[in-house]
Amino acid sequence: MIREMASVRAEIVTSMKETGMRQEELARRIGIRSETLSRKMNGRPFTEDELIAIKQLFRWQSIGGRGR
Repeated sequence: MIREMASVRAEIVTSMKETGMRQEELARRIGIRSETLSRKMNGRPFTEDELIAIKQLFRWQSIGGRGR
């Protein structure tokens, strides 16, 4: 599970770079504070709703796999 979350975090970083999205914007668009997103990117767990919002935002086919 921990390894899977590390993979998800890496995919988030990659998608942010590809889209030019800053952490503050991602946080706003998924409905959390940027400080909270920072904590989650550094190891705190994401909620299921947050992961679904990120998946939809970046149009991933599945969580942890962009499926492009």
